[in-house]
Amino acid sequence: MMIDINLIAQRRQQRLRTAKLLRLGFYAAFALVIGLCLLYAGMTIRTWGIRAEITTCDVKLSDPALVRGLQRVDFLEQQTSELKPKVELLTLVRGTQRSWRTMMEDFSSCIPGKVWMTGLNSRRDKDKQTLTVAGGAMTQCEVGEFMLNLNQASWCQPPKLTYTRTSKMSSQDVVSFEFTMLLASPIGSNIK
Repeated sequence: MMIDINLIAQRRQQRLRTAKLLRLGFYAAFALVIGLCLLYAGMTIRTWGIRAEITTCDVKLSDPALVRGLQRVDFLEQQTSELKPKVELLTLVRGTQRSWRTMMEDFSSCIPGKVWMTGLNSRRDKDKQTLTVAGGAMTQCEVGEFMLNLNQASWCQPPKLTYTRTSKMSSQDVVSFEFTMLLASPIGSNIK
């Protein structure tokens, strides 16, 4: 009978262990359910908070002053994009204007004292630009001096004489002349 008593004690210990494990499992499941409920409650509260922030932002974004400001920004961006090509063109024209002014200042410094201009024409082909200069002088030497002065300019190639004519003006000899010169680089070639 001793064997049976030991089995009863073992079964009792086994039932106690099983009951203990069941209680432990129940408490763990209960704790898990409580944790999930708390997590759900926290997430729900956070969702309500985010919805409240979204509502607040929507109210701020629908503020008439902000809407007018955004419409103004859109209008200005549209105007900027429409005017940008014109501004770029004007900038190129301004640069061309500076080039012409610089060239003409240098050109005028090359004119000897007894030489005067009667015409200056510019003709531009696809890839070159030619200036035709017409004027008068008291002597042929002054015409030559004018052309030599221009020969030293960096913005043009040496001038080529087209003609000179001597005529009388108020009982004095006057030399009419015309020459052409090719510009080193066309002015305004980047403007389209």
